[in-house]
Amino acid sequence: MQRVAVLLLTVSTVACAGAAAENAEPSHPVAVFPTQAELQAIPAAKVAPEAFDLDNVQVESWNYESATSAAGADVPYDDSSPWTALLKDAVGAVPAGRARLSAPLRCAAEQAARFHLKHGKLPSRSWQRFTVARCGSAAPLPVSVAWSSDVPREVTDAQLVDAFRKTNGFALANAFGAPGGPDAQMAVGLAAVREGNRLGIGFVVARDTVRLDGGSLQADGRRRVNVRGTLRAENTEAIMGLVNQGKYGVRECVNDARAAPPYFSFSCEMAEGDKWAWVDVVARKRERALSSTVGHVLVTAAGENLPQEYTAPRGSGEPAPVRTIAEFRHVLVDRLNRVRAEGRLRPLTLSAEQSATSERLAGVVIDPSTKGERESLADRAAIGLLAGWDVRGLIRGGWLFVGTAPSTHDAGVWLDFALERPIGRQTLLEPQSQVVAVGPAMPDSVEALGAVVTTYSLFDKADHSAEAQRVFSAVAAARVQRGLSEPVRLVNVPGLADQAALVRADKKTPKAAFNDVLEYIAEHLRGERIQGFMFETIDVDRLLLPKELFAPGPLQLVVEVTHHRAPGAAWGQYVVYVFARSNPGAGARYDALTEHRDGRARL
Repeated sequence: MQRVAVLLLTVSTVACAGAAAENAEPSHPVAVFPTQAELQAIPAAKVAPEAFDLDNVQVESWNYESATSAAGADVPYDDSSPWTALLKDAVGAVPAGRARLSAPLRCAAEQAARFHLKHGKLPSRSWQRFTVARCGSAAPLPVSVAWSSDVPREVTDAQLVDAFRKTNGFALANAFGAPGGPDAQMAVGLAAVREGNRLGIGFVVARDTVRLDGGSLQADGRRRVNVRGTLRAENTEAIMGLVNQGKYGVRECVNDARAAPPYFSFSCEMAEGDKWAWVDVVARKRERALSSTVGHVLVTAAGENLPQEYTAPRGSGEPAPVRTIAEFRHVLVDRLNRVRAEGRLRPLTLSAEQSATSERLAGVVIDPSTKGERESLADRAAIGLLAGWDVRGLIRGGWLFVGTAPSTHDAGVWLDFALERPIGRQTLLEPQSQVVAVGPAMPDSVEALGAVVTTYSLFDKADHSAEAQRVFSAVAAARVQRGLSEPVRLVNVPGLADQAALVRADKKTPKAAFNDVLEYIAEHLRGERIQGFMFETIDVDRLLLPKELFAPGPLQLVVEVTHHRAPGAAWGQYVVYVFARSNPGAGARYDALTEHRDGRARL
């Protein structure tokens, strides 16, 4: 399974003080996507069978032997066997500093060796991710290699290692490039298991993207787990966490504002009754629309141990075999809506037009072999599908998920694996989503299912009073956190709602409405310090609040929110107006007797 998350956090801000400016320039799109013409220029591609891990055993369950315990995120690599000497030789063959020995990956390599001894093949990707996380690593895309063979009991490990060196039959260094190319930082682990006259060898290599701090894997008595660490990636602008809750729930973790990339620290709340849960660490680079999962963390409730058994995700219902792409699409949406109904979420409406575009580009997005120019092409295609140019209605937000399920034509299996992780739930079970597009992929020669799924929420109401209250509350909370007084909200500003309606109807630019309202307020509150701020954003909860709102002394605020589609934009966007009246004196022109209990006052 591959996963792509989307977090578009770009905010365009305009701030003015005093009299209104004459210039009322047009608005610009906050979220910039490839155009429809650019999407049409991307050639379609079929998904190769190699994208589906077809040689791996699809595991229904696996018991972790009691003798094997999780290594933990902060445990040193403590193995003095000849196999570690072999691994160190392989690490020494790659550029200095590019690879390090990882105790959690050695723990996972031991399980891979045991699995190969039993089955003669490697396990499913789901099993590999679970095992690596259970051992204490947050590696997002581990790659396992394993061998097993008959070996006389009297042959020692030292003799075996010496034989491998002489024949070069154990070319570990060649596997280092698998997870991320020749320049990626790697973490590696190696283990050998002997059972009678059988030998199993496991090797696990992964991108060394996340270093977890100690204590990041277990919740406290309030069911909150603090996941902390460092992201080993440059140009990262935002890092967030998502935690599974119950059978199908997901919640965003609460970020610690004091931790700035590459550091991260967030508090994740586990659901009542969950003994363990997945946490996805999601990051976005600067000037990028697409975010990706950079870490998978397995956390446990207070007093609970890690699960002793892996069980393949199942639960969306009876088998749902499909034979064609069209059947896969419709069965998947039907099954997804059943799951949403179980969670009391609104059903999704399938966009046939957008699904056709998604189907044409599904192979480009899913193919994991894309590197260099093709990788950029896949990225561009994914962002273009998220744009939803063919969706009917004005898009408010969008989410994208990419997944593959090998050795099956069961749409339920695909959905079960998609809902196993927080990032899949975020896209497929987003409460605000109303529209879904599905781009299926089914290779001709093998049993496998792949799909690119996008979901969209729409601007379907004119009333944004709830969003305005959230903006005001965010300013109030930020002031209190800084030891400043709470602001008072002024309401019923004459003409403000009318100006917002003109913006929403595309009869007036946001800046022109802003100027008119600022001029009105300045005229009717003469002698007072009035500042106005205008934001255009796709998320009112992620505004970058200007420092002027945090000056000492009393503060009164006017907040209004509307929406519109900027010229050439694929999505709609919020327009947020904030007018600040600082240091109001005894001559403040509002009637204090009309103040509301919630701290508002009428102008």
